[in-house]
Amino acid sequence: MEEIQLEVQIRTTQGSRKVNEMRRQGLIPGIVYGGKQKPTVIELDGRTYSKIMRQHRGEMVLFHLSVKDGDKKLRDYAAVIKEEQIHPVSDDVIHIDFNRISLTDEIEVKVPVLLKGDAAGVKQNGILQQSLFELDVMCLPTHIPGHIDIDVSA
Repeated sequence: MEEIQLEVQIRTTQGSRKVNEMRRQGLIPGIVYGGKQKPTVIELDGRTYSKIMRQHRGEMVLFHLSVKDGDKKLRDYAAVIKEEQIHPVSDDVIHIDFNRISLTDEIEVKVPVLLKGDAAGVKQNGILQQSLFELDVMCLPTHIPGHIDIDVSA
């Protein structure tokens, strides 16, 4: 699994009007939950986030969030994506929930299952139906697989 450094800013604006204005400026609102700390409301650059996720489509990503308030660095968090809210029409990410984690404690995460190879039945005009798309995995955050490959070839 890839570990990605991502800079985020503390978000001071609240309310739908201010958040929508922020989105028009190319920023994505978010929140960091977890750990023994209070949730932290953040904003991050939409282009940077989209570029990262295009490169890691369908994979688990461990983020090292560098939280800043203006130019002043406040703290660093290790985090995984808890939930992404997507706009139903434009497919843009409109909000991200991160889950703050400890790199020394095991966590349970859902890891995507990818099918590799050509199944024998498909070669004979059959249809391959995938019924399992994610698997629950318990491991250290630094050992989370990006995805699990299943070889379906004969």
